[in-house]
Amino acid sequence: MGAEGVMSGGRNNEEEAMARESISGSQFLLTLTLGGLLLTGCAKEVAVIESQVPPTVLRAFRAQYPGSIAKNFAKETKWFRVLYEVETDGQSAPRIVTYTPAGKLVETEQQIPVAELPVAVQDAVKKASPMGTVKLVELSKKGGDVVYEVEVSEGGRGVEYKFDPSGRLLKTEKK
Repeated sequence: MGAEGVMSGGRNNEEEAMARESISGSQFLLTLTLGGLLLTGCAKEVAVIESQVPPTVLRAFRAQYPGSIAKNFAKETKWFRVLYEVETDGQSAPRIVTYTPAGKLVETEQQIPVAELPVAVQDAVKKASPMGTVKLVELSKKGGDVVYEVEVSEGGRGVEYKFDPSGRLLKTEKK
């Protein structure tokens, strides 16, 4: 049988290999659905009441910030890691304090005036958004890392810039 016999008998070897390697429409949709669930399930924050916060978190907060007032609580799931946020009035404690369920401090976020930004960060903000107006500045401390989060209004839309203390741009996120 010559080449014509292989071709006329249906699929050739190349077509059969492609058919085995391709996925069907239903497999493709299933893959997209699972991928979407994975992505949306990885970053989720839900408001909770104080009784839903582990006692270890509450004890750690009260020990670290005695006399501070906890206004709101949230349970956050990030990449299958559960964290608890305590929102305060920002007076005697950082505005947001984040803990593991075991009560280990993970991160603090505190709103600060623009004037308290290091000069290098102020210069970097002006360079990143020369025509923008600063709306909010937060000092974020996570482990030993310090990050300045600067929310800027640019032509009616919001942009958040994250800088290290030396003014190096770490991330830009359109709001």
